[in-house]
Amino acid sequence: MNRWRLIGLRVHLCLGVSAGLLLAVMGLTGALMAFEDELIDWLNPPRHTTLASTQMPALPYAQLLPALERQLKGQRITLLQADESAAIIVGFTAAGKATRLLADRTTSSIKGEVRGAAFFTFVRQIHRWLAIPGQANGPGRSIIGVAALCLVLLASSGLWLAWKRLPPKTEVKASWRDRRLYRGWHLRFGLWLAPVLLWSALTGLWWSFDWYRDGITSLLGGRAPTSATTSAAATSAASRATPRATAEQLGTAIDMTLSTLPGPSQRILLTLPRKPRQPLRLRRLPVNASHDRAYDEYRIDPATGLILTRHQYESQRLADKLGALMEPLHTGSWFGWPVRALLIVSSLALPGFAATGITMYILRRRRAKAGRCIRL
Repeated sequence: MNRWRLIGLRVHLCLGVSAGLLLAVMGLTGALMAFEDELIDWLNPPRHTTLASTQMPALPYAQLLPALERQLKGQRITLLQADESAAIIVGFTAAGKATRLLADRTTSSIKGEVRGAAFFTFVRQIHRWLAIPGQANGPGRSIIGVAALCLVLLASSGLWLAWKRLPPKTEVKASWRDRRLYRGWHLRFGLWLAPVLLWSALTGLWWSFDWYRDGITSLLGGRAPTSATTSAAATSAASRATPRATAEQLGTAIDMTLSTLPGPSQRILLTLPRKPRQPLRLRRLPVNASHDRAYDEYRIDPATGLILTRHQYESQRLADKLGALMEPLHTGSWFGWPVRALLIVSSLALPGFAATGITMYILRRRRAKAGRCIRL
């Protein structure tokens, strides 16, 4: 074994033993998050009914929001998600706890809590910052970032070590107590999945380190001037906004904005203002969107319904699209189901790599210890 290969092997071993368990957790949580939308829909039968199949029109938001707030006994709605389903997702915060409910768009009746929402919120917190207090501003985000850097080095060194050095097939059929069995599976699957894991790690670093995100953005041309268009009348209207917009005002502003948008929408995400003079945020995913995060964004004065700013996703420069584009690249959804499935398999394989790698390390230490005993 030459000197450089020995150094690469030791680096791979050190990183794998120290970060293997953490990477296994990241892989499992990432694979779960890849199926979040499908599992949420499956766990909540009201989401199976589409609005078209009910043959009933959806209530305008000017009627829907006040009716929902009356049922919530005065709790202010902070989030609303509407798509082709007849059941919308309504979010509000009570006693510091975020709650998600299902409501019928045609009758405004509340169907109950969204099953699985709290679980996936916890899974997302583990995946992004290990659910450590402080969330994105705490130490957990940096720990995940360091683990992602370790995965970059592990995938790179593993690819270099395994290239043209695959073990014979007999090693894959060895006894479960034989180190050659784990080495065979580790090298073969590692060689196939190393490029995919490298892609996951490099895209995942986007959420961990500001310097990484800013560097990529600058490399692609820097941040373009905002594409928002704000009229003088809209700015004046914002300054005259009522201290607290009522549900009727918010609903009317939403209806006015939606009536001016071109073409149908796949999904509408509404973030309702929590503070006085705060604008209403509306994000819209067009039917012909290039990916599932290509939202057009509008900020609206809740008192008058005037659009204060608008950001059209397709009209932005690449540097400004990265924030929305990175998640589809990370999950593989931008490329379609084959690549998405491959990334899910690679995430599920991370616990296997950790288990086989640590097992090889333990068996190697036992063999070395037995050899020393024989020499003594």
